[in-house]
Amino acid sequence: MNTSSKIFLFGAAFFAAFLLVYAAPASGQAGVSANANDAGVLYSSSLWKKGKEDITGLYTISQDEAGDRTLRLSDDFMTKSGPDLKVVLSPHTIENVNAKTALDGALVLGSLVSIKGASEYAIPKTADLSKYQSVLIHCEKYTKLWGGAALVQGQVLSRNDIWTKKNGKTSGHYEIARDGDEIVIRFGHDFKTKKAPDLQVALNPLPAGAVNNDNALNNAVVFGVLSSHKGAQEWRSSAIKDLDGYQSLVINCEEYTKLWAVAEV
Repeated sequence: MNTSSKIFLFGAAFFAAFLLVYAAPASGQAGVSANANDAGVLYSSSLWKKGKEDITGLYTISQDEAGDRTLRLSDDFMTKSGPDLKVVLSPHTIENVNAKTALDGALVLGSLVSIKGASEYAIPKTADLSKYQSVLIHCEKYTKLWGGAALVQGQVLSRNDIWTKKNGKTSGHYEIARDGDEIVIRFGHDFKTKKAPDLQVALNPLPAGAVNNDNALNNAVVFGVLSSHKGAQEWRSSAIKDLDGYQSLVINCEEYTKLWAVAEV
């Protein structure tokens, strides 16, 4: 083999190695669950209700082929430090639970491993998850409820809290999930916007920056109407099976043809 052939083969091998290392898709992108392609997800949500402290990030409960179930907190999970913080499954709804009832009939999965970043907790095989309605972070020593999230079925596909301000002043967390044959849009407890009549919630195929008053509902899938200008709420649709072809989440005032708010999906 001559020198030029050796150089060519070395160059080809180097290029192939470069592709393997650098061409792999990134995970954990902003606005999208890092677990969006995981198999066996039973429950997941990123919509935490503040108790004593703020909590952010995603929890998922998944089951493997052996039937073992695990609760995982995402890489971007974060809360404030505190003594004796426990990860708890509670039979109470997130709306009704409080510091005094947080452990009533609850399943304590263990001490919170870290206030920042990913961690996981084994769920006993004997546990009947249908008996529980919320996931809590609770300070057992001082009976302080750090916060919690509703235990909801399905797999979160997209999540964020960044809204582009249009005609309405909108803020708060949202997530989009797949639950069986339905796509679910959920707004968190911290959601709020300016009051207006007939505010519709829809998924639009255009990127958020291209959506305006005139095209907000063009080729969009309308999920429903806001029941309140603030607080947790959700809408379901079986018209689509995933988020392919949809790039923005829209709140639109149809009566006045006004784009109220838009966010990236």
